Amino acid sequence: MSSRINSITKQRLTTITELRQNGVEPYPNRCQRSHTATEAMALLKEDGTIPPAPVEVTVCGRVTAKRKMGKISFLDIKDGTGKIQVFCRRSNFNELQQGLLKALDI
Repeated sequence: MSSRINSITKQRLTTITELRQNGVEPYPNRCQRSHTATEAMALLKEDGTIPPAPVEVTVCGRVTAKRKMGKISFLDIKDGTGKIQVFCRRSNFNELQQGLLKALDI
């Protein structure tokens, strides 16, 4: 069991180093959140559909789930108010951003 934990720790430290080399601080001191997860979800219509005019939000929280399905991925981000699911289409990201998405760890 100890060797497995050491392996996971080593992998995460490598990921942190790679992120920092690409100019991304994996554990920033501050984040400029525009909405909580609950507030962002409230922007959807009551029936769960997306409003016609897209609204950009910034949420801060912990990635609690990551599901990759071919060219798309889903992330669950949880904060103190609730959980929000993020839909990511690979074609919407440049190469660096795709690498960052791949490096995300729950």
